[in-house]
Amino acid sequence: GSKSEQEKKDRSAALAKCEFRSINPFSFPGKHYRMSGNSSIKGVICVMDNSNAVTIQDVAARAGVSAMTVSRVLNGSHRVAPETRQRIEQAIEELRYSPNALARGLLTGRTQTIGLLVADITNPYWAAVVSGAEEVFHRNGYTMVLGNIGSSPEKASLIIPTMVSNRVDGLLINAGPRKALKSLLERR
Repeated sequence: GSKSEQEKKDRSAALAKCEFRSINPFSFPGKHYRMSGNSSIKGVICVMDNSNAVTIQDVAARAGVSAMTVSRVLNGSHRVAPETRQRIEQAIEELRYSPNALARGLLTGRTQTIGLLVADITNPYWAAVVSGAEEVFHRNGYTMVLGNIGSSPEKASLIIPTMVSNRVDGLLINAGPRKALKSLLERR
């Protein structure tokens, strides 16, 4: 019914509860940097609640088609009639549907994610490397997950297995404790 559809729309719109805060990006525990002028910037802190996310089945029900037909549209298949494609695209827009990358990754075995581990993100050289790497990843359809290892073997020993278990498609590692790197390579 109409009420159910409105509830779905409201839930979708409320997935991210965000608030704006002034943050000082140049003040981290143990590291303080001087910056001329106002060093505070407006930041957005979002807490995601995906428990009521709109699903492909919701889109299919709204458009009056099967989930497989919605999947064909999402994957760019030409085996869908133009008027059906239009109904599905309208349902996607109305429901604010966003494909589930985790589900897609389970099917394809790819996450379109690259892990990048650096020793010190505050070092201007590595900040430039991270920025350039992210640009290249983005142009090629990948997102980047950044790990700032610092000089902590414990941190590297946590970050590397976490990235691997999250099925990143690749890891770029500029530095890190040899033990953590050796352990990673031995698993391959």
